[in-house]
Amino acid sequence: MKKKFNFKLFFLSMSIAPIIAFSVSCTAENRTQKSIDDLNKFSKNLNKDDDPRFKFFKPVISYKTASLNGFLEAQKAQGYYFSESQWNNLNAQIIANTQFYQNIKNLLQAIPENKINDKSEGIRSDKFLNIYFTIHGLTENEFTSFKSFVKSYGILQWWSRFSKTLILNNFLKQVDSVFTDSSSKELNDFYETTENIYEAYKNFDLEGPVNEIRNIELYSENYYKEATKRIEELLKVDNKRYSSIKNTFNSIEENFKEISLLFENVYEKYFQIIEDIKRTYFETLQINPILESYIFEYWIKFIENQSKIIVQMINEISSFKVFKNKTSLFELIKILKDNYLSEEEYNAFTNEYNEQKDSDSLFNKILNKIKNSITDNKYFKESKLEIEKYIKENKKEEKNENR
Repeated sequence: MKKKFNFKLFFLSMSIAPIIAFSVSCTAENRTQKSIDDLNKFSKNLNKDDDPRFKFFKPVISYKTASLNGFLEAQKAQGYYFSESQWNNLNAQIIANTQFYQNIKNLLQAIPENKINDKSEGIRSDKFLNIYFTIHGLTENEFTSFKSFVKSYGILQWWSRFSKTLILNNFLKQVDSVFTDSSSKELNDFYETTENIYEAYKNFDLEGPVNEIRNIELYSENYYKEATKRIEELLKVDNKRYSSIKNTFNSIEENFKEISLLFENVYEKYFQIIEDIKRTYFETLQINPILESYIFEYWIKFIENQSKIIVQMINEISSFKVFKNKTSLFELIKILKDNYLSEEEYNAFTNEYNEQKDSDSLFNKILNKIKNSITDNKYFKESKLEIEKYIKENKKEEKNENR
């Protein structure tokens, strides 16, 4: 089974903007210093603990603690002072983070001995790998392009998955009586929300998708459940009339799986690069973006261009496959023209479309052009080699772990 991309990497930041002040609350500063001492004590005790469960936890805690101590020392050396509210804010962050670290320690301690190195439940699992990165924070400038790359890929996945709900919207608004019953209010809410999300998409609001997009798989699943329930209700009222609607509904879902797989197979390589970079931590005990920023920037630009057209492409492909809607072919040609086609290619496609001879043949040609156009392998081979080289040069010696 293909792994799903987890784009919920919440990076903890402790960057406080210091200001020069003429007075400072000693009480607030003392409280903060006590919290720092508690954090340093936590880190020190953790590093003394030889429990193999903490192998990958220790480096990020040491890094985070050293970063905080270094930050405060730098402010003092430069003669900066914090106001009382700044000390209080910093203190609250340190307390919250220390408690968070303790909670993670408890989770690690709860791993059974026979599961410590289990790839799905142990210290090398995706769950804990994301936690290690969250603790680190990736706040240095060298991580800027990598974080933008991860974010761009996540947004592309959101819009790809959103396409399913838009296809459902376009189908439901053609079904008589689907929204008329009082029990269909929730279904109508899904419909309206999906329309609102699509408006945001068309306005290129790609940076901050709403809550439903952040939980798009659950949102889509709930929407389909509600639509299924409503169609079943209509079948009971008039089976003959709505049986074909039910068949079309099933066809939409099956076709979406096939269509989305086409795009996912192409975009999978970006996910794999992210995973390869993250998993070097298990070999090196270092968190590093590894690749040059210009590589990430190139991929970001390509991915962002994909995000702007992914919904329309999937929607039109589905429209043709399910409904044999020939106008969808022309819409796909227009999308290709604006992004990938030369004038000569565009004229060839439009001429074949106007002749209206074999729509399936034209569709297959368009689909092949889409596949080729969204496939860009630039920098992938050398990036793989660079990651391998990085591991070889920075790999830490493995201790014998028999647990």
